[in-house]
Amino acid sequence: MCHDTVMKLIHILPLAVAASLLPTAMADELPGRDYAITVKADVAPETHQPISYPYSAGRGGVSGECTLTFDVHAGGAIGDVQLRSCSSDAFRREAVRAASGIRFSATAAGVNDARMTIRWDIESDAPRLRTASLN
Repeated sequence: MCHDTVMKLIHILPLAVAASLLPTAMADELPGRDYAITVKADVAPETHQPISYPYSAGRGGVSGECTLTFDVHAGGAIGDVQLRSCSSDAFRREAVRAASGIRFSATAAGVNDARMTIRWDIESDAPRLRTASLN
């Protein structure tokens, strides 16, 4: 190897190592937060897909709740899913997606306008309000 090639390698090698570490060092890592997702429904599902905490809501420490209505068709399939209320736009898409993935037992067929409420609760970094009573 000639002197020029060795000098180029000496300069390129540290740059390559730094470039490979840069994305990891700049990653936007947030500390984990505890959360809970609860579902209450008029009809108990037989199977369902996992329900996720929407990323934007989790990142912002936002808790929320959505209420939906639906019909149970023959064979336990869900139909006519209607979003009735939602505390935040961040939860709308996930609520409808989660409800659409639910299956019921065949014995639940024929149920109309069943109500389901999905609640997302996350631990918040905000200070808690403490009150005292003088009574």
